[in-house]
Amino acid sequence: MKDIALDRQPQVVTLTLTREHAGNMFDLPMIHEMTRQIQAAADHAHCVVIRGAGPDFCRGRDPGTAGPHPTPMALRDNLLSPIMGLYDAIKFSKIPVIAVVQGQALGLGCAIAGVCDLTIADESALFQLPEMEYHLPPTLAISAILDKIGKKSTAWMAYTLDKLDAYRAREMGLVNTVVPVGQLDAELQRVLTTLTQRDLMAVMAVKEYLNFAPETGLAVRSMASNLLALALSTQAARKNS
Repeated sequence: MKDIALDRQPQVVTLTLTREHAGNMFDLPMIHEMTRQIQAAADHAHCVVIRGAGPDFCRGRDPGTAGPHPTPMALRDNLLSPIMGLYDAIKFSKIPVIAVVQGQALGLGCAIAGVCDLTIADESALFQLPEMEYHLPPTLAISAILDKIGKKSTAWMAYTLDKLDAYRAREMGLVNTVVPVGQLDAELQRVLTTLTQRDLMAVMAVKEYLNFAPETGLAVRSMASNLLALALSTQAARKNS
């Protein structure tokens, strides 16, 4: 698989960007392939891990590989919709998706790190939405991270063009935990050991509920009860079998 290394273990699927010479920037085939692999992983794994080889996680989308788009509709359908599809694949995956970030996570890379369910970063990590440097609104990236970090933090990133270090990103909610350089693998393994020892139904129930958690009202509270009841009854059935 060109520019994305696939490691499929019984419970964990790891997707590693290997386009190091270009800062792991995505081209269009990589966007499609990453989306496909994330969707396929939910059939058998407990979680998906997204990583970047080399010094940077991902410096965004490579504008030199997009090809011609003669009309706004063609641009939307051929490039922008696949990016949104990648965000949706992560957001609505049945299993959690974990980002492991070192170095620069810019634009698309920042959005992927932010939209993942769990994000582990080391102290070298930097996060930025640089689109306004080119007078382009980062609306696609905003759509991915808005419910993670809120409107105020998103506006700050979009308007100031600040590169946020890992600790500032954690304060904003873009990152879950920060570790010293060289400790990413150990922290990832700690998380995976805990996660993969949990029953898959429970893991999937948490992910499903979190997709609806920002909403309020009786329907969401009922869903919480229904998911837990299903898990409890399944456990009881297994004990009695």
